[in-house]
Amino acid sequence: MKTIRGKLLTIILSIVLIFGLIVVCTSMIQLTGLSDKIVALGQKQASDITVETTNTMAEHEYEVAADFADASVKYFNQVFSDVHKHTLSIANKAGELYAKDEHVATLDSRVGIVKGVDPASVEDDFSVIAPIRDFIAFLPNYDIEHLEKLDLYVVTESGMCLDGTYAELGNEYADLRNEIWYTTVKENNELYWSGVFTGKVTGKVKVVCAAPFYDAEGNLKGVASGDIAVETFQNILEDYNENQILSVVFFDKDGELMYATNGYDDFEEVQKNLNGSSDIVENDGFIYTYRTMDETGWTIALVLSEEKINNAVATVQSNIEQNAQSTNQLVKEGIKSSLVTCTIAIIVGLLIAVLLTSYLSRKFAKPIIELTDEVAAFGEGNLDAAISVSSNDEIGKLAEAFNKMTVDLKEYMNNLQKVTAEKERIGAELDVATHIQSSMLPCIFPPYPDRKEFDIYASMDPAKEVGGDFYDFFMVDNTHIAIVMADVSGKGVPAALFMVIGKTLIKDHTVPGSDLTEVFAEVNNILCDSNSEGLFITAFEGVLNLETGEFLYVNAGHETPFIYHKGGQFEQYPMKPGFVLAGMEDMKFKGGSIMLQPGDKIFTYTDGVPEATDASNELYGMERLDAIMKQVGNEEPREILRRVREDVDAFVGDAPQFDDLTMLCLQFNERM
Repeated sequence: MKTIRGKLLTIILSIVLIFGLIVVCTSMIQLTGLSDKIVALGQKQASDITVETTNTMAEHEYEVAADFADASVKYFNQVFSDVHKHTLSIANKAGELYAKDEHVATLDSRVGIVKGVDPASVEDDFSVIAPIRDFIAFLPNYDIEHLEKLDLYVVTESGMCLDGTYAELGNEYADLRNEIWYTTVKENNELYWSGVFTGKVTGKVKVVCAAPFYDAEGNLKGVASGDIAVETFQNILEDYNENQILSVVFFDKDGELMYATNGYDDFEEVQKNLNGSSDIVENDGFIYTYRTMDETGWTIALVLSEEKINNAVATVQSNIEQNAQSTNQLVKEGIKSSLVTCTIAIIVGLLIAVLLTSYLSRKFAKPIIELTDEVAAFGEGNLDAAISVSSNDEIGKLAEAFNKMTVDLKEYMNNLQKVTAEKERIGAELDVATHIQSSMLPCIFPPYPDRKEFDIYASMDPAKEVGGDFYDFFMVDNTHIAIVMADVSGKGVPAALFMVIGKTLIKDHTVPGSDLTEVFAEVNNILCDSNSEGLFITAFEGVLNLETGEFLYVNAGHETPFIYHKGGQFEQYPMKPGFVLAGMEDMKFKGGSIMLQPGDKIFTYTDGVPEATDASNELYGMERLDAIMKQVGNEEPREILRRVREDVDAFVGDAPQFDDLTMLCLQFNERM
């Protein structure tokens, strides 16, 4: 029998020798042939790229000009749109402050008070509008170190100017109420974009966006402003190729010149084609492009040098040729060097491998053989066997690991039996609880196939195996159908058990002729008596009279439903939510009624819908729910719930479900 040492020595030497010979021979043959192919291919590709690039650039210089124009107007549109949005947000915030009319601050020196205005006369006005400074300071893109890019402030009718810098503005401030942008906004009561002018305070040439704000009675209280220094227009050009764009020229809505970058002054040629039929004009070595800004209605004209565009083509061609030559030379040198290095390395490696193989085979074979014999007993199931190999290397550590493994394995097997049994028991109980909860909710649709007066559909998806949301619907008598939508605080088994109690109580107390407010009052008191866990329920119940269309309802702290009237669209029905069930004994609940006509629908849901959260922790929200509801008014109840769920799922994406998600829709088809 051949020993492990002998086998190991033979195998390693054979592999090393064979592999070395194959690598040496193959590498020399392939690298030699590859060198010529790479050089030839590189030269051909460089030539093809040069010709293609030259032809393409020459044929599409108009497209280059158009691309520059599109990029410029897109950039400026974004800049001016941001100023527009910030200005409106400041005006809205200022209007909210005046509507609240809360006095929260005392006059300080960081306010610009117009010269001649008594500070005492603006003190009361300042105490209301002062929080606008914090609002401005924390707006995105607002940087007090770069106000030339975006300066935001408000000017009040009383004679103050406030911004987000908190700088010492003093009592000798310029009267901005006489500026054209202020008087225009004051006269027209709408947002206004000014032309280019020089600011009284900064002395900078700029444009301004201004919007009015009012108090609760509709009285003008001032103007919110956002301006940009026109020097910023010059800086924007740094994002493009200044070697080809000579200037960006701005014209107002009436075609009057406003501003030109780079000191450009040959306006006659630019303005001559301003109102032409083409938005790209070539004349005497120059290309003029024209684009209209959506935000302001201004026209942006780009002046480009046809010669410099062609020079760029020539530069690209020259660079490609030079790079191709350099690459070919590097490839040749690299392949030659690789051949020499590879050959030497393989020869040296073969010599070292022969010497080391003999030594390593002797060193490692002996402890491996000893380990093999003792592990054999372990492999036969004798977990009490101990490995006695004495070695300070990995073999010794392996022997120690085997010994420790036998002890850990025996302990693990004992624990695993216990844990597996417990886990199976808990899993079985949760599975039973899930089936019990599902079976308690109506889940067969249509539930009343013989009833043509209405159509109904509902769904509930718990956040855990069992949840706290529940819905219900049932016939109170032959002419009345009741619907219930509720949400128990908390999740899991405790919430599910409390849900069962609440659902059962509501259904048992809803009898023909019962007052829904009294039903909720009785259920509330019963739940309070048995509420040791401190849970509560938000609930909505309604009963539809199938003869008259009257829908009676009561709401205990639950989300307000959406109502659809035939020919219109879903709207959120205004109702007071009231207090929750199980929160406090002897509570009184208020109800109401809605008259439904054939074709009308009621959609109710739990907070799991608007509070669905995506991976960035953003809520789905009532605005999105309202938007999708306005699209599905003509659909059947089942389709309405499917469309809403798809919209929620698309918003949430891969984020885990945070709360139970429950919905119900009732459609009134015809009177009995």
